[in-house]
Amino acid sequence: MKKLYKLIVISILIAFSSCIKNDIPYPTVFGEFLHFTIEDQVGATRISTAEQTVTIRVPSNADLTNLTVDSVVITADAMVSPDPLEVIDFSEKVIFTIKTYQEYDWEVIVEKEDEEEISLSDFTIEGQVRAEINQENQTIDVIMPSGVSLEDLTISVFDYNPISAVVSPLPSETHDFTNPVVFTFNDTLSWTVNVSNLEDDEISLFDFKIEGQLSVDINQENQTIDVLIPAGVSLENLTISVFNYEPISTVVSPLPSETHDFTNPVVFTFNDTLSWTVNVDQEVIEGDQVPYSNFQTWFQTGSGDRSFYLPGQSLDENIWRSGDKAAADLWIKTYPKTVTPYPSIDTPEYALLETKSTAGVIAAGSLFTGDIKGSGISNVTTDFGIPFTDRPKSFTTEIEYNPEVYGDNIVDKCDVYVILQVREGSGSDEKRYRLATGWFRTDENMDSFKLLDIPMVYGDDASLESYMLPNASSKEMPEEGFYDNLEAQPTHIIMVFASSADGANFNGGVGSKLKVKNIELKY
Repeated sequence: MKKLYKLIVISILIAFSSCIKNDIPYPTVFGEFLHFTIEDQVGATRISTAEQTVTIRVPSNADLTNLTVDSVVITADAMVSPDPLEVIDFSEKVIFTIKTYQEYDWEVIVEKEDEEEISLSDFTIEGQVRAEINQENQTIDVIMPSGVSLEDLTISVFDYNPISAVVSPLPSETHDFTNPVVFTFNDTLSWTVNVSNLEDDEISLFDFKIEGQLSVDINQENQTIDVLIPAGVSLENLTISVFNYEPISTVVSPLPSETHDFTNPVVFTFNDTLSWTVNVDQEVIEGDQVPYSNFQTWFQTGSGDRSFYLPGQSLDENIWRSGDKAAADLWIKTYPKTVTPYPSIDTPEYALLETKSTAGVIAAGSLFTGDIKGSGISNVTTDFGIPFTDRPKSFTTEIEYNPEVYGDNIVDKCDVYVILQVREGSGSDEKRYRLATGWFRTDENMDSFKLLDIPMVYGDDASLESYMLPNASSKEMPEEGFYDNLEAQPTHIIMVFASSADGANFNGGVGSKLKVKNIELKY
């Protein structure tokens, strides 16, 4: 059943029982959509309080004139017109007016997701010598060993996008390839698979692997094999784990089982007539890492009970900060250290962030790149970000989180995110724009460390939740919006870990713990 929910909030104004009265003087109560969903929408709803817009994506085949609003939440005791649950036509943007003591116009925009182009990315028949996929001609040419029957083959790999496309005939039921087989996608796109046997006198090397390799590229035309191994692995003592060729009676020199040194290209000859060259290279790690992001180097500053810990060697480096720096100036004799190296500063294994309470105020454990000014717990100004100019594709980190409950039985959540910014201007004229976002938030209670691999999303994207979006009115992290050039070089990077995601508003479960082993940018 569709319902229009209204959020219950506590007001410090004179209590009122049901609707807002027009008593004078009128307080300013911002009217907003807190939640808005449409049945079968794609991804999360995008709510921008700065622009007073709600943006929703639906499947490409959806009828924008006949949609069903699933649920809506607005400001408590406010009224909205027209009733969202009665609106079905979103072919144009719809204006809703939310009325408190004032009236606020909101735009709800529904967009269709882009139709995804159908593509076939990988195809393999069990036991094949090789397969060549021609994207331009939409053909696949497969070579099987000589003597193998083409009447009873099995397709082991048939990868295509989008996976919702309808394929005919079914790959799992297709076995006879004595003649070309045509696969159709959605009755519009056709791919032709041609299968033949290797000639009796033809020599072919069709599979090659070195233990621990990252990738291998076998070029049949040039008769070369390019192998990539991890950085730091010696090229002098490698082991070939797969070396498959046809016909098996062929004499190969040198013997693959005795070949280990690949510091230089190695040439394998077959029957003294055919040569294959194997080139092995080490992975080149490109791009910078944020200093001390492995959390293995810490320093302690301050004295006595007013000391605190940070990754690095001194405050002068201006890299990592935490709320503990500001709390160290409290008039209270002692304050809760919310960020510590564990088990000790001398032998740190990970950073421990814990939400605590002091003087009746919630202090979340937070660790971030940037600077913090002011003193106390609430009278501080945070300037997130440090200079940075590389473009990572993702980041990895290992965390263990144990949330506590607070408020009205709310389970706490932790935040782990990386933001790339482009900043223009300086001083009061500086403008900050979002270039890329990688964000993880969870309330999962973990009993061991969990490896996260979070993609960096460049620009605006439907996968970004509302709380991840840039907000020009944010006190913590003001941003003008997304940068218009997605290929731009960033100027700053922001890394944040928080044991309570809503800690900036002094909300969180006392005792919530976030353990962080390291964070690494991937290029």
